[in-house]
Amino acid sequence: MADLETSGIFAVVLAAGSASRFGSVKQLAEIDGVPLVHRAVRVATDVCGDRTTLITGHAWKAVSEAC
Repeated sequence: MADLETSGIFAVVLAAGSASRFGSVKQLAEIDGVPLVHRAVRVATDVCGDRTTLITGHAWKAVSEAC
């Protein structure tokens, strides 16, 4: 198995949707007080470190700040 530190594995967290059917910014919805986008970025960073990229769109500032 390849060592993640030297592998070419990257993580891309896609958090750009408007979640119009959800009724609010889904990326900011919380589970146990932690925004979903924060959880996703944390897991991706745990695995890929600084090879993690967050893609935002709708409500980009609030989504970015939640990380």
